[in-house]
Amino acid sequence: MVRRRGSGRPKPSAHEEVLSIDRLAASGAGMAGDISVPFTLPGEEVRAAVKQRAAEPLEILSASHDREVPLCPHFGMPGEGCGGCFHQHLGLGPSLDLKRDNLIAAVQTVGLTPPEITVHQSPLKSRRRASLTMIRTGKGWQFGFNRWHSHQLVPMRECHILAPELFTFAQAMSKAANTYFPRSAKKAGLSLTLTDEGIDAEITHIAEEEFDLPAREGLAALAAEHGIARLAIAGVPQYQARPAVMHLDGVPVTLPPSNFLQATTDGQAFLTDEVIKGAGDARRVADLFSGLGTFALPLSRKASVLAVDSDGPAMASLTTAVRTHGRPVETMTRDLFDLPLTPAELEGFDAVVMDPPRAGAEAQARELARSNVSVVVSVSCLTKSFARDAAILSGAYELVSLALLDQFVFSSHIEMAGIFRLKTGGLR
Repeated sequence: MVRRRGSGRPKPSAHEEVLSIDRLAASGAGMAGDISVPFTLPGEEVRAAVKQRAAEPLEILSASHDREVPLCPHFGMPGEGCGGCFHQHLGLGPSLDLKRDNLIAAVQTVGLTPPEITVHQSPLKSRRRASLTMIRTGKGWQFGFNRWHSHQLVPMRECHILAPELFTFAQAMSKAANTYFPRSAKKAGLSLTLTDEGIDAEITHIAEEEFDLPAREGLAALAAEHGIARLAIAGVPQYQARPAVMHLDGVPVTLPPSNFLQATTDGQAFLTDEVIKGAGDARRVADLFSGLGTFALPLSRKASVLAVDSDGPAMASLTTAVRTHGRPVETMTRDLFDLPLTPAELEGFDAVVMDPPRAGAEAQARELARSNVSVVVSVSCLTKSFARDAAILSGAYELVSLALLDQFVFSSHIEMAGIFRLKTGGLR
């Protein structure tokens, strides 16, 4: 019998009920009919506080044989555990199977038949970027992730998803905050990215001018002691031992503050392999929503590449890198949501790669569906928008390859890459 520690009485607006869990939702939450019950598994009997179609589990009366013992002591039911993980009670294998099923269902929902899916899961303790919360408590400053669906912090003593270097520095910063953070501050953020030259760190939610000179000097000394590449406070640089650089296909690209990277090095390599496979022997490639050039630079080994993105600092970094190292990459700063590349502009390209934000690339997909580009590689971080864009492309293209990347282990989040080949008949 699994009991929730200190669950107390259910909220007045909810009522207690014993529920039988019959299936898992796409998120990984257990479902009792149409009631969502997080942190439960099919076959379990649960005493829960029910409010409309959502329930808060109070006690697992009979646990499933499939329930895994969580790796982390911070994992727990709502109100108890860290919100960084949602699937630890499922385990890595079943969690990956659920994500695969979700991707298949999303593609089938828009009327497409998914090809056999290549699946890859990043290892534990490999997450190279994180946004942590820091709060001042009676015991001093502590750091961690918020509880599930809460603004309350779960202080972290260990973590099975973050790269150890990030966790170690977060511990040091939490201790140093007792000395250097302004006394008036009650809460802060700590943004960390593990670059190839060390950690790029930023303290957020406290203005730089609130730190006096001794505090800023002390934090700079802490950064030096831990070999940090760069430290900023609210966007204002405080310390830099060396540029925060990522080597993309061997080319050093300076990382602008708060810029996007794939969450794991391992995951980036997997997606890059899929993109290169999709582009094949293409001699001219457009890399849309290119960011720093994660795909553009590897593609430039065999092709001339047009890299397009609306992120000015990222485009500036990529432009400097390709000019310095002589890669055949042309850059263009452009908002592809408002101004997608037209079929006329796409004329002459053999392949297009697009890796948009979660909203997807609906407008660009519509333009591609009217083009004569031979192959489109669509990389996405949301199944719903990927499926929508795939359906748009399907009028002109066939989905011939599909890959799933699980780099946010123990969560419902996935990345995917689909390869679409132009159907017989050419330009419509």
